[in-house]
Amino acid sequence: MRTMTTLLAGALLLLLPLNSSQAQFAEESAQAAYELRMDGEILYAAAMLEKLLQEGKLEGGLVLYELARCREHQRMGGARWVNDQMLLDLTAGALRADPDKLLFLCQDAHMQFGKAYMAMMTESETASDDVSKCAEKLERILGVDPDFHEVRVQLVEIYAVMPADMCGDPGKAEEYARYLEGKDPWFGMLARDVMLADTLSRVDFWTAMQKEHKKDVRVSAKLGMAYLQEGMIEEALPIFEKAMKKDPKYNILLAHEGRYHMYQVMWDREKAS
Repeated sequence: MRTMTTLLAGALLLLLPLNSSQAQFAEESAQAAYELRMDGEILYAAAMLEKLLQEGKLEGGLVLYELARCREHQRMGGARWVNDQMLLDLTAGALRADPDKLLFLCQDAHMQFGKAYMAMMTESETASDDVSKCAEKLERILGVDPDFHEVRVQLVEIYAVMPADMCGDPGKAEEYARYLEGKDPWFGMLARDVMLADTLSRVDFWTAMQKEHKKDVRVSAKLGMAYLQEGMIEEALPIFEKAMKKDPKYNILLAHEGRYHMYQVMWDREKAS
């Protein structure tokens, strides 16, 4: 439960957002700001970080990184003054302090991916450049950690799906998919999944994978998701139930089921009941 002191401090920060350097905090550090953010005290955390920056305390870039996370949360909450370039500038500053820190590199690629996605959705003339920059930043992560398999899967998707003028490169996608198959069967399957042609069935693909990896709950969950994406919810739900019984963390599948029903209503209001 928040204390009265915290509530009053938050109220003052709402009233005086430009005077954060005058605010008083019991502890001032990127870690303290992170803990505040995790407790939902975004404005309080941002004010602390701004104060640290004004005092020249970067903590190896962590202050800038954490401020980028705060600003991202503020944008999600409706702060329209937070834009992609602001977030990218903050992560760029963090990277100048520590160019090879994976935490910063991942945040930078994440921010660029968001910018590229919006550029594509709005058919912006910057879309091609934004997607190319996203691929470059993901490749930079692999330069620091070649076996960051999740990143390589994301690159497979970009190279396999994007057109040539947006750095699409089927040959490179195939090269990376084979690399993943040689390193880890699970990530190899994920790569092959994103490379499937639109005319091929993901249900068929994951059914075949399940026959080879019967004890892998991750494969079962993907099969269930494939059914769900095809609108075959009656086939998906028993698979979800089995996966959740094997591993409680797969309760996240319930969120996907809920999202499925939400979209059904969005597409057809008569299904609202």
